[in-house]
Amino acid sequence: MDDDNKYDCEHCQQKTRATTRFSFASLPKYLLLHLALFTYEEGNLTKKMEKIKLANPLRVTNENGNQLTYELVSVMVHVGSHAISGHYYSYTRDYSKGRNQPLADQSWIVFDDTSVSYIKYDDMIRDLNTRILATPYVVGYRHVNTNDDQLQDPVLPENQNLYMQITRDNDIFRKECDASSSSHRNNRLPYQCWNNDNRKPPPSCGGGGFGSGPRLVF
Repeated sequence: MDDDNKYDCEHCQQKTRATTRFSFASLPKYLLLHLALFTYEEGNLTKKMEKIKLANPLRVTNENGNQLTYELVSVMVHVGSHAISGHYYSYTRDYSKGRNQPLADQSWIVFDDTSVSYIKYDDMIRDLNTRILATPYVVGYRHVNTNDDQLQDPVLPENQNLYMQITRDNDIFRKECDASSSSHRNNRLPYQCWNNDNRKPPPSCGGGGFGSGPRLVF
């Protein structure tokens, strides 16, 4: 923390340079890291374009001094120069060919809208380093040690009220879709509304940013 972002020290009664430190009280089997590429500066939501070197393996120490080792298993990528538009695709580790493959030979799966393909680990890293405007956005790691005593599975509290609210919102959304579709058919205007039936979804986010069409909440 420096320059305009200096820490207001209560002890010395002045703004001073400081370093922030975070520690983990406990560590999960799966660790998801948001890389915070989007920043709000001078009234604008911008994207940091620096290339990021992904640690693999990733070694993390909790507040008790225990070090755990994680392996990279997923990468969500944002393609674009702005925070309010762009395209997303993802890489996921393919374990069907075994868990103990050498890093360079690891098989990964690329999910890019309707396109699904395989890629080697080294080729994936090369793509991330060379593809213009492509930056990792969220990365997932899996614990690789056999001793799980230090790990805790996340416990998600049941929230029946939230589930009911999402269900109501989805019902309202479907009714609005049906009403709008009927109105546009009568006026002979093209209209598409996607839900969870067998109809094809609208075009990918790459064609029109995040506003390409309505989506279900859950």
